[in-house]
Amino acid sequence: MLVLSQNLADFYIIGMLHMHQHSRISNRASGVGDGESSIARSASGATASVSSTAPSHETLEIHSPRGELLFEYEPQSGKARVHVPVGDLEFVAPNGSIAFHSGRDIRFGASAISLLSRWGACLGIFGADGKVRSAITLEPESVKVKTPELNAEADHANLEISQTHLSGESLTAHVGIFHLLCHRFEMLTETLIEKAKNAYRSAEQLSQTQAGRLRTIVRDLCYVKARKAIFKADEDFKVDGDKIHIG
Repeated sequence: MLVLSQNLADFYIIGMLHMHQHSRISNRASGVGDGESSIARSASGATASVSSTAPSHETLEIHSPRGELLFEYEPQSGKARVHVPVGDLEFVAPNGSIAFHSGRDIRFGASAISLLSRWGACLGIFGADGKVRSAITLEPESVKVKTPELNAEADHANLEISQTHLSGESLTAHVGIFHLLCHRFEMLTETLIEKAKNAYRSAEQLSQTQAGRLRTIVRDLCYVKARKAIFKADEDFKVDGDKIHIG
């Protein structure tokens, strides 16, 4: 009996093999495992056998003319396996689609996996409500990531982006050392609060502060040193202290 399957779920009988008188051969001569019950051999040498390792466990096996295991099916567990000992395995649908449907997991294991698409690819995860909660979408000119929570961990990271736009309600960062190199830095904010144990600022040319009002509060010593100093006020200029030393 010859059996054909395309999706490993539906099996079709495509022919019956003629049973020779010597079809029941010994396990050693056939190369099939112990517990073999029957063998059918084609004219080319391919064999189909039903073997059993226990009274309630049978396995249908199909071997190539060289004795290579090509297909096996376990009726008790409903498990089917396709073996390709030599060569490649391809699924080709020139005018249609290829779909894999499973009620449980689908696992891929290989030295390398390549997924190539002409128009796009999408990887999504359903939530408890049946809607896609997290998804990664690849398009010819863009990559989109949509998820309620995003976590990324790496020892080293390099980002090279021509233009960047970041928007959000809050941003919190914890870093040991922060270096920022830029040609021009602009910041627009309604309220700016800076706190530091020590603050050092250096400008090679001009450092200018323009404000509606300016107030500087120093708890201990205020020291100002310049090669030339000019203090100018359009109206009153007051200097107040217990002692004032000039010169």
